[in-house]
Amino acid sequence: QIYGNRASDDGWGGGGGVYIWNSPDSHVYDTTIYGNTASNSSLEMGEGGGLAFSGSDVWLGTSIIRDNVANAMTGNGIGGGLYMEDGNSTVAETVIRHNTAGASGWGGGGGIWFGLNDTSTIENSVLMDNVGGATADSPGAGLASEWSYPSLYHVTFHGNSGGDGSGINAFFSSAVTVTNAIVVSHSVGITVESGSSAVVDGVLWYGNSLDSGGLGGLSLSNESTGNPLFERDGYHIQYGSAAMDVGVNAGVFLDIEMDYRPYASGYDLGADEWVSPPITEPIDPETGGTLIFTDTRGLTTTVEVPPGAVSETIVLVFETLPILPHPS
Repeated sequence: QIYGNRASDDGWGGGGGVYIWNSPDSHVYDTTIYGNTASNSSLEMGEGGGLAFSGSDVWLGTSIIRDNVANAMTGNGIGGGLYMEDGNSTVAETVIRHNTAGASGWGGGGGIWFGLNDTSTIENSVLMDNVGGATADSPGAGLASEWSYPSLYHVTFHGNSGGDGSGINAFFSSAVTVTNAIVVSHSVGITVESGSSAVVDGVLWYGNSLDSGGLGGLSLSNESTGNPLFERDGYHIQYGSAAMDVGVNAGVFLDIEMDYRPYASGYDLGADEWVSPPITEPIDPETGGTLIFTDTRGLTTTVEVPPGAVSETIVLVFETLPILPHPS
């Protein structure tokens, strides 16, 4: 755990919890980074409340980034959870939640800020309940991309707010690629400003005031609309979710918990691939019994246990195996 740190009290601050600069190969994994602040200044900038990567290639995985603040005062703040510039990092299987870019001033990228020619990838991750900035022109409540070229695969955006209220905002000559996303409960799902572009292939919209906005170039394909049926944690989906089986093959064959994709007839959108919970049925050894299991593909397995075939009560557990991709 990395928590309770502050990079600067009264000036510019970067990476409240972690700052990685000019590193060609760094790793951060299995870590909870919370309660950190980049700057406490009313005049200077805070960059990356939880973490900041500059000119670096970092692998950040299986972690939680929560309750961090880029600037806790009236100064500007960018990247409440994570700030990345001029690098090619990967963020995978990570929850970025309840971070704030600008607590009382202008801020951008409540969850993540990409800047300065960054080409990083976000995969199987969640940006949820993050806050951009306190001013209406603060870009990207969830994620902001300034002059950068990020790629997002199987990312869930849920309930990010503040500033322009966008789940994603691409501006200042950015080009963003989004594949198999869930974008739920924002003022604007994705905003693409003039001079920037975004390509979205596979997305579930739900509960946004507007699904898209801005005057930039936006390409949308394989769109779906409907209730994602989140569990109480806000990103795991339940059976019957509109995100099930409607995604495209993005070359991502595991989900946020390392469950295989696709599980049933297609790829689920967002960070989570729905997997049927195991079904357990007791069979008494004296009377025997019949167990019939039908999986999500309609395949049926029947097991007959005759009386006296076993000497004690046993439990047979059936679980549907994933459909593994064929090698190319």
